[in-house]
Amino acid sequence: MFNNVEQKTVEILKKKYGSIHDPVESLVKELGLANANEYMQASFEMFQENPSSTNYNYMIATMLVYQYWNQKETKEFVLTEEF
Repeated sequence: MFNNVEQKTVEILKKKYGSIHDPVESLVKELGLANANEYMQASFEMFQENPSSTNYNYMIATMLVYQYWNQKETKEFVLTEEF
């Protein structure tokens, strides 16, 4: 289903940050999503300028990173009556 670039991208994300179900601090998610968005836009521009297979793979990999951070769960701060 995934090519080598996609598999490696997913492996790196899971190794460093866990699965999308492993919660992280909201600031970590916001930063990851902002960086992923920036890289995704840059890779799309590269693909538009030169629609090569390499640039296509970069674009797909950055879309995976964006999707990962968009779906990543965050640690929610819940107020309870017990302090």
